[in-house]
Amino acid sequence: MSFAVTPKTKGDEDKVAQALRRLHEEDPTLKLRRDPQTGEQVLSGMSQVHVEVAVGRLKSRFGTEVELHQPRVPYVETIKGEARAQGRYKKQTGGRGQFGDCVIEIEPIEGHVGYEFLDKIVGGVIPQGFRPAVDKGIQETMARGELAGAPIQGVRVPAR
Repeated sequence: MSFAVTPKTKGDEDKVAQALRRLHEEDPTLKLRRDPQTGEQVLSGMSQVHVEVAVGRLKSRFGTEVELHQPRVPYVETIKGEARAQGRYKKQTGGRGQFGDCVIEIEPIEGHVGYEFLDKIVGGVIPQGFRPAVDKGIQETMARGELAGAPIQGVRVPAR
């Protein structure tokens, strides 16, 4: 049985983390992990009573109080069909300034898993030195998602 654990007071975060580590050392059936997508600390035990007893020991032995709640579901987003977007960058700080214009097309991958950046740019429309920056910008946007804030998977970007 798994529960997300949050300290009742903001100042007790370090104290709770140390206490949970010590409880895990004493009782190896307790598992403590951080969910990489939601960022929550998840405490798992053999049953709900097992986890509640561990929380009681946190309060009595270490003087820390925590709240238990259901862990959030780590959602993932994907796309259904092809899409096209255009982005412009203009910055005038004296002199010539900077200007960039990029059109990006995306399409779904079969199975909705993974990410592909296909570099099919010809004629130097986007200089070779800027292509990794375009790829990195796409990956950063995919990491935080667009609709629900969940990571996006299953996207192919045929850069032309």
